[in-house]
Amino acid sequence: MTVEFNSAKNGADLKYVFDQVIPLYIRSFGAFFAAVAYMDVLAEEEDELWKSSD
Repeated sequence: MTVEFNSAKNGADLKYVFDQVIPLYIRSFGAFFAAVAYMDVLAEEEDELWKSSD
């Protein structure tokens, strides 16, 4: 998911995006964000598994 921000079009500033928009997305899609947050850990563990199987 991407959030496009155009302050000229929306008349808002980055403070609004970080204070209002991003927290709303996180509350709405919290499980998705948690899953994505752990992907790096899973990828690192998979790399180690492949290295150990050689």
